[in-house]
Amino acid sequence: MDQSRSAISSSSKDKLYILHEYGEPGHYLGLRRLCEMRGVELAQREFSWLRGLAKGLLFRDRKKIVRAWQNMRFLFGLITGPNKRVLFSAAPFDWRLVFLYPILWRHRLFYHTSWSEWEGERYPKRGVLAAVAKRLWPRMLGRCERVYAVTQRAKESLCAFGGVDPNKVEVVGHAYDETIFFPQDKKRDIDFIYAGRLVPQKGIEEVLELFLGRSERLYVVGEGPLAPLAKEYGEQSPNIVYLPKLSKHELASLFRRSRFVVLNSKKSPRWEELFGMVLIEAMACGAVPVAVDHVGPREVVTDGCGVLFEEGRLQEALEFALRSDEESMRQRAIERSKEFASSAVAQKWKGILG
Repeated sequence: MDQSRSAISSSSKDKLYILHEYGEPGHYLGLRRLCEMRGVELAQREFSWLRGLAKGLLFRDRKKIVRAWQNMRFLFGLITGPNKRVLFSAAPFDWRLVFLYPILWRHRLFYHTSWSEWEGERYPKRGVLAAVAKRLWPRMLGRCERVYAVTQRAKESLCAFGGVDPNKVEVVGHAYDETIFFPQDKKRDIDFIYAGRLVPQKGIEEVLELFLGRSERLYVVGEGPLAPLAKEYGEQSPNIVYLPKLSKHELASLFRRSRFVVLNSKKSPRWEELFGMVLIEAMACGAVPVAVDHVGPREVVTDGCGVLFEEGRLQEALEFALRSDEESMRQRAIERSKEFASSAVAQKWKGILG
């Protein structure tokens, strides 16, 4: 390792920075748990500080302005400041890497991704600078001490694209807080539950339409552009209940009352369900997953712990779930979920603190 990467200041030895586009603390529960156990401070910074500053000024939001200023100072500090340990996370092929790489390369760099299709032309960030960033990405990966992929598919695809040594890529799924999400022996009076963003790509319209007038109870929890639609269906059909966004504790209580959790996401040219946090949280509470066969759910719902279905076959999946050995799937779902508890996932992040 060259001198610039090994000369770490004493202050950076016990501090780790996550550099993300907009900050996603829920994705790093396992890492946070590890840092707490090791006495390492975990700080999150956002590289989209200019957008945050503009929003703060536009809406006169002092908190946004202060956060944008903090993010800007951090980024400029990377240019001349002491060597830091940075976990970088950005979607392919974010054009800002063109400007970030020159200030990141001399630090102890790690990369984290959930993207699963690196080899083809299906990626979320596009444009002239994105094409430049795409050529720069393998160089950035080569500078990383370790790379963390959310799924096995993401690891395989990233290695094929960037020529990354598979031995330095760890598969580390997202984690849930097991002090909040856990099973309980109580009556399950909710047949199906959906929890998450109420947006078209989550397929919530199809879910609502299928449950209209059915005998099974459906709870829909969340906020978004389709919230008025969910509320309208709830007013039309007594078996459909709409609730706005709830706290984690309130949501866990509903999961413990639910027989099945539904995830009906729709693939697009730039997106598919890359993991599905709601699945592991619900499974930990004993709700059996009925999930679309996207790359994320495919690696979470394994070994008979739930039902996977092809897009457009939701109704068949629901009927199959109702006919299946529900209690057997429930126990398997609970056991499978333990692999994603924050205490278990924390152990998979160990290499970043080495």
